[in-house]
Amino acid sequence: MPEFPGGKDAMNNYIISNTNYPPSAIIDSISGLLILAFVVDTNGSVTKIRILQSLREDIDNECIRMVQEMPKWKSGSTVAETKKGYYRKVIPIHYTLRLNFTLGKVEKKKGITITPKS
Repeated sequence: MPEFPGGKDAMNNYIISNTNYPPSAIIDSISGLLILAFVVDTNGSVTKIRILQSLREDIDNECIRMVQEMPKWKSGSTVAETKKGYYRKVIPIHYTLRLNFTLGKVEKKKGITITPKS
């Protein structure tokens, strides 16, 4: 699997620190789950970002912006076989994120919880 620089905890911290809860969504009391997917390319770049489960356009756009600004990842690879043995082959890999936008009490849910910044 591809790896965010510093690992999973660093990725979670990056997402929480760099995702802004849109003020218009706060005013309208919008909360819920957003699911997005992207590809970590062979050079570690994040490409082909798409929303799988939308929450609202302003929140969707904020999540796309945050992912576009991610640093390069460590590329994913697979083991390939040749007549002379095995070797690692760098390949593009799809990655999915679940982002829970919440205005109230933070509940333990699968995914990363985003709350308004003070």
